[in-house]
Amino acid sequence: MQIEWTGPAEVRVTMDQPAVVWTFKARSDWRLHLVNSVNAALPLATWRSKLLVRSRERIARALGLGDLRLSGLTPSGHIGTLMPEKMYFIDDSTASFDGVDLGRPVHFSENPKIGSVTLPARGVLARGKGMWRIGDKGEFERRLQEAAS
Repeated sequence: MQIEWTGPAEVRVTMDQPAVVWTFKARSDWRLHLVNSVNAALPLATWRSKLLVRSRERIARALGLGDLRLSGLTPSGHIGTLMPEKMYFIDDSTASFDGVDLGRPVHFSENPKIGSVTLPARGVLARGKGMWRIGDKGEFERRLQEAAS
């Protein structure tokens, strides 16, 4: 895979197998600048509060991202939280997969889903973190041991 910056906010991603060519231009506005500044200033622990996570989901709705859930049950059965630190809108993009044109970005009235995971209703590039809780105590202990070694 190759990632090439073709402009100050323009990226081209290419892969050989499968053949993928994707270009996009990211942009910010005053709303994203404000959200990104606040996210940078808040401690990571604020993502543990359900109230603060739900507040961020309401902000995402106001940004046109639709009814996102940043925290919930993943297809693997773990409880996860996605924690975007910086976000940028993607208004213009082209993509092809093995020579097939995948179309242009759209703004959906309802959020698309992969399984039970809700995706943004509009194109957005996000950089951030994620965390998952392991409900099974035995699995948690094994993972803790793996991380320690």
